[in-house]
Amino acid sequence: RRRGTVESHVVCFRSVLEVSRFGVTEIADDGTRRALRWTQPLLLRNRPKKRRLDLYSTARPDSLISLDYRRLGFERLLRSIVDHLPSRLILE
Repeated sequence: RRRGTVESHVVCFRSVLEVSRFGVTEIADDGTRRALRWTQPLLLRNRPKKRRLDLYSTARPDSLISLDYRRLGFERLLRSIVDHLPSRLILE
């Protein structure tokens, strides 16, 4: 890619994130789902060098859902997640 072209700045995410009163679900383009429930012990870790937040269950580290800063509606998504989070959530 050449620097300065529009396509070098386009980020394509092949998943959909759903936030509900039960938890967060990531649905990949192939239909696979990864879900975290608010009742699980959750960790929200800021990864500024990777430009994302990682949300996962401390009981199941393989349950990672990445929240990329460049995702469309990131601020709204983050606000919705924080509003649903239980007070026992660990923020790093």
